[in-house]
Amino acid sequence: MTRADYSEVNVYQDAPREFATGDRLQYRLGSLSLGGIRNNSVAIVVATDSKTNQLTVQTSVGDEITYNPQLAKDMTARSSVYRVEQREIATGDRIQINESYPKQCIRKGDLGTVTAIGDTNDLDIRLDKGKSVQLNQEQAQHVEHGYAVQN
Repeated sequence: MTRADYSEVNVYQDAPREFATGDRLQYRLGSLSLGGIRNNSVAIVVATDSKTNQLTVQTSVGDEITYNPQLAKDMTARSSVYRVEQREIATGDRIQINESYPKQCIRKGDLGTVTAIGDTNDLDIRLDKGKSVQLNQEQAQHVEHGYAVQN
């Protein structure tokens, strides 16, 4: 296979609510009272303490914030947790998109087939609904193989 036919990409796999170092949290609802976690922001788990139920995250601007997820129930409930895993994606693979991209008319759960892979791991996809789209490298991290999916 040529480089254009095959690629290893890091994907964000939905993770359980038990946090681990390296997990990526996407906060839909932030909390400025917790030291500046903003709405629609991303942070990386840098430490956990199960005895005190404390979670330390590093925000995208480099701040470290420690908090108890149980005491921030609304923020925690509206957050998504991902673990980075490496996947082999090839031209012709069936995939499911795990994030919504409204500007591209892509809904979470859309299925499609990879038609091309760029040098920077961007993906060209023909969606089952007939539309062709391109996911950049960041967006392409929110895909999963879509051969056996449950709706």
